[in-house]
Formats: sequence, structure tokens, C-alpha cells
Amino acid sequence: MPDIEQEAYVALLEAPVGIKYTRLYHINVNVSTGLRYYFKPNEGVDHASMYVQSGLRIGHNLWTDFTYRDGGNEQEMNLQPYSNAIIYQGEFLIGFKGDFFKNFVMLNSSSIGLIYQFNGIFQSEGTSSISPVHITWRLMF
Repeated sequence: MPDIEQEAYVALLEAPVGIKYTRLYHINVNVSTGLRYYFKPNEGVDHASMYVQSGLRIGHNLWTDFTYRDGGNEQEMNLQPYSNAIIYQGEFLIGFKGDFFKNFVMLNSSSIGLIYQFNGIFQSEGTSSISPVHITWRLMF
């Protein structure tokens, strides 16, 4: 008798009445590489600078979890067996240091960017198009 391998999958469906989906929790550890180009050179602590940065990140998925509320009770479901173990991400950000913004001073020492995940969160074919986009805001001290 031939050995038939059963494939596990995740099906994403609209929530029935009474169930509220709350979040998909995805924790990764990443190693990143990046290139930074300064539009306004970084000449020291007291000088303003502005840059763009782009890079790639390779990561390992540590945990993928899904939570939802059913009748007021929070339920949790481990999706780790259905998740891609290795993830590939791209990053683009713009950063500022110095006196650029008068009305929003916190931007004067921070970077704002986007992180896009190239491969999907899940291994299943029907969910391969779910690739997160993260907006980041990093403060520099």
C-alpha cells in the first residue's frame, strides 16, 4: 500500500456571528544587512543629518499564534506547525538627526520606515499571499 502524506493547512474564513478575530501574533528573530546614504552628511553630535537606508533581513520564525474572542472568552490557537520557518524581508527607511521639524520635535532624532515580508507567513498554497507590511518608527538617543 502506498504511503500517502497528509498535508496540514490553514483556512482563513470570515468570522461567524459571535466570534471576533483579534490578532495574528508573529515573533521573529532577524539578521539584517543594510546600506545607508546620507543626503546631509553625519558630521557629529551637534550637526544635522538626513539619510535613507535600505536592506534585507533573513529571519527565523519563533512563534505564530492566533487569538480570537468567542462569547466574551479569549481563545488562542498555535499556528506554528503551519508557518514558514525562514522568512525574508526587505526594509526601507528615512532618518533625521538635528533640527528639521519645529512642530514635531520627536522626528528630529528618529527614522521612519517600511518592512515588507517577501514570503508568506504560512506554508499553505492558498495563504501564500499573506505577506505582512510593518511601519516602523525608531527613536535614536
